[in-house]
Amino acid sequence: MNLVENDKILIFGYGNPGRHDDALGSLFIQRVQQSNFKNVYADADYQLNIELGAELTNYDKVIFVDALREGEEPFCLTRVFPSKNITFTTHSINAESILAICEEYFGSAPETWMLGIKGYDFTIGEGITDKSQKNLEIAWQYLNKILNQQRRREHGTKESYSYY
Repeated sequence: MNLVENDKILIFGYGNPGRHDDALGSLFIQRVQQSNFKNVYADADYQLNIELGAELTNYDKVIFVDALREGEEPFCLTRVFPSKNITFTTHSINAESILAICEEYFGSAPETWMLGIKGYDFTIGEGITDKSQKNLEIAWQYLNKILNQQRRREHGTKESYSYY
C-alpha cells in the first residue's frame, strides 16, 4: 500500500458485535477513532451496504476491516478490485461489488484493501476470544505503523501483505 501525503483514507470496519469475534472490525475502528491520523476517517456498520458505493468516491484509499473465519493468522491485508459481477442480497454485498458500483455509477473507485483479522468464535454472545484479542493488537500495530510512516510514493507495489 503506497500512501501519499494528502491521501484521504477511509477505514471501514464491519461485523456483528453480538457474535463474539465478529466484533473485530468494530473494535479496530474504535482504535482508529481514538487516534489522530491526518486525513484518515473511520466508520463502522454491521455489514457492507450498497449505499457505501457513493461514499467511497470521496476517498483516495479505502481499507475494509473484518473478522476472518478462514485464513491467515493473525491477519492478512489484501488488495481488493472491482468485480464485473455485481452481486448482493437484501442482507449483504461484498467489497468487490461495491467497488464495481463506484466505477459504473460514479466513474472511478478508490484503491481498496481488505484487512482481515483472524477470529475463532462466531457464536452469539459478547466479547472476543483471547486469541482474537492478540490478533487485533498485532493488526493494529501493523496498520498503525503504516499510517504513521512518512507518506511517500514508493517504487513498485505489493498486492498483498501478511504478518510473519
